[in-house]
Amino acid sequence: MSTLLQDIRFACRKLVKSPGFTIVAVLTLALGIGANTAIVGTIDAILFKPRPYGDADRILTLWQRDREAGTSRNWVAPANFVDWRERAQSFEVLAGMEPFSLDYLATDGAVSIPSWIVTDGFFDVFGVAPLLGTSFRPEDHVQGAAPVVMLSHRIWQNRYGGDPEIVGRALTLDGRPTTVVGVMPRGFAYPPGRDMWSPRIFEGWERQARGGEFWQVVGKLKPDVSVSAAQAELDSIAAQLASEYAATNANVGIAAVPLGERLVENVRPGLMLFLGAAGLVLLIACVNVANLLLAQAAHRRRELAIRGVLGADRGRMIRQLATESFVLAGVGAVLGLMLAAWGLSTFQSLRPDALPPGSSLALDGRIVAFAVLLALGTAVVFGLAPALGASRVALRERLHAATQSTPAARRLRGALVVAELALAMVLLIGAGLLIKSFMALLEVDRGFRTENVLALSVQAWDYYPDRAQRTLFVEDTLERIV
Repeated sequence: MSTLLQDIRFACRKLVKSPGFTIVAVLTLALGIGANTAIVGTIDAILFKPRPYGDADRILTLWQRDREAGTSRNWVAPANFVDWRERAQSFEVLAGMEPFSLDYLATDGAVSIPSWIVTDGFFDVFGVAPLLGTSFRPEDHVQGAAPVVMLSHRIWQNRYGGDPEIVGRALTLDGRPTTVVGVMPRGFAYPPGRDMWSPRIFEGWERQARGGEFWQVVGKLKPDVSVSAAQAELDSIAAQLASEYAATNANVGIAAVPLGERLVENVRPGLMLFLGAAGLVLLIACVNVANLLLAQAAHRRRELAIRGVLGADRGRMIRQLATESFVLAGVGAVLGLMLAAWGLSTFQSLRPDALPPGSSLALDGRIVAFAVLLALGTAVVFGLAPALGASRVALRERLHAATQSTPAARRLRGALVVAELALAMVLLIGAGLLIKSFMALLEVDRGFRTENVLALSVQAWDYYPDRAQRTLFVEDTLERIV
């Protein structure tokens, strides 16, 4: 232990005496380690950490599959959902949801709040209790029930200031007093992107509607049922419906997708691409620092030769040089962790909507352990070759104390430069291709002019149930705008 401490103290003194080399090497390593740690932390939070739902591995999303068109992620027709729920025995509960917008009359004017209308059992699928209040009751889903609503944690904080007395308050939604019955906890946002849930009350026509696909469906498997068994049962149900309703269901199948897979399937390829790029950055950093160490070793040949003459064996010198590499890697890892923490928190605050529900980007024990292992690995990668080469030269030339690099050292440094340039070219070409693809997307002819064009979404059905009234409303609005 005393020898190790002596090596560490000596390594620190040597690095302090070469501030230019130390700063460049540490910053280079910090960039490589920080980028990789941030990317791995993001991948871990999005792809591998469990979702904040009870028995998340038993939750499936269900989709219509159009065999003729070759699509497998279509939304669901209401009547098909009713039949799935009545016939499927693999699920504890199946629930459907439809996107909706609620017009909210606030003190600062009317606003449209994106929401979901959900069938009974929706919150039972996820096993998440409300932070405040209660979930919907069965009687909330029947005709004539008083209108009620559940709030997301986000809208409760942002619009209502986290008021603990919000439960029981009546909000004016779609022109009707609607009672807040509960607030969901932070992290629950399924399906993502909306801030309220209200009960779905079936209309008679929806039980026969098989042509329109505008619902999402989610279900919770029974404890002893596998995904493959549930899929086999759903295939059988789809075949039954195809036979009974050939006009609409002849080519309709059912696709069961685990919730965790569904939440990340759109972001997984991009994350893997970023991980590959970050890995190349780390390799470039290692090669760069290895070259710096080789250059420094060339200036220390006389020192190493003298130490060899005084009796220091090759193993002792390798340990000393390796210790310097580990000290560099340790300092780079600390700075890299700081960069990673800053990057994760910045991305979390700037683009929380880009993350699946329940994902939180922050350093934890596993990510810190990864950074430590990464630092140890990089220390071996960039420090071993220079240490072996320098110690070998010291033994061979301890009597001459040569100051010029040997042909082997020059070949090694040249190989490292070539490797660094090759890796940089891979990154450069990849970045160029991405930029070219992005520019091509910007130049795609949309078929219409986009300059000075504004699109509006108007929900007028509740206020103007008659078609003639809606037509008059639109015409009058256009006249006023123009």
